[in-house]
This record gives sequence, structure tokens and C-alpha cells, in this order.
Amino acid sequence: MRDNLDETSSIFDESFNAGLPVHRRELLHIFLRVFVWIGMVLSGLVTLLAVMNFFSFRDIAEGNPGYGTGYIVSMSVMCLIPGAILFLMTFPVWMGAKWAINLNVIMAVVWGFLLLSIVLTMGLPAVMLMIPSAIYLVPYWIFLFVIRDKWNK
Repeated sequence: MRDNLDETSSIFDESFNAGLPVHRRELLHIFLRVFVWIGMVLSGLVTLLAVMNFFSFRDIAEGNPGYGTGYIVSMSVMCLIPGAILFLMTFPVWMGAKWAINLNVIMAVVWGFLLLSIVLTMGLPAVMLMIPSAIYLVPYWIFLFVIRDKWNK
């Protein structure tokens, strides 16, 4: 309760909206919003493709008699991992989780080490494997890095 009834607050006061936090989703640039939605859709498509592999399990097993059941199941499960990682990189950003950008920084470092290990083990032409992900991820990480300070406040 107010001590002094003569002082009433109004929406026109400068201090009216000063204490309210900014929603993190409002910090996202339009291109970053598009990147987030593309990432969520791609993660869903990758996951759907991996799940569809489970339904064609019998055809794969009959067509490749040298591969055991464990191999085929483990490869199908491993196909779920890129979709899950991409979803974990985009969905928390869309929901405005405070730790989302820090998770993306960690993923960028892991991606960099993966790129380095591919170059060291397979040579420079193997970088072509990473170019499709670089086309999407590098601009996404740059946009996130630009808003990182405002996001963490």
C-alpha cells in the first residue's frame, strides 16, 4: 500500500516500465528468428528421417546380410543425435532460456574441434563435409554472439 495517496503512478511516468525485464525473444533479430525456425524444422525432419529408418529395418537387414541387427539399430539411433543437437541449439533460444546462448557457444567450440579433427585426420578436402553445416551455423552463432551481453542481463 502507498503511504501517500496524493502521489499516484501513471503509465506516463518515466519509471512506469523501468523495472520490467525485457523478454529475450524481443532481442532476436528477424534473421535470427528465421534461423531458429529453420533449425527447429530441420531438426524435426532429421528426426523424422531417422524414425522412418526404423520402419524400413527389415529391408535394410535383408539387403545387407553382412550387417548385424545391433549395427543397424545403433546407426539408426546415431542418426537421431544431429536432430536432437540442432533442436537443443535452437529451441531454448526461441523460448528465451538464459543459458541458451552459452550452450551455443559450447556447441560452436565443439564444432570447431570437430572441424579441426576432421582436417587433421582426413585432410583439407574433408572440410567439404562441414560446409553445409557452416552455411547455417556460422551466421547463427554470429547473430547470437552480437546479442549475448543483452541476453545475459
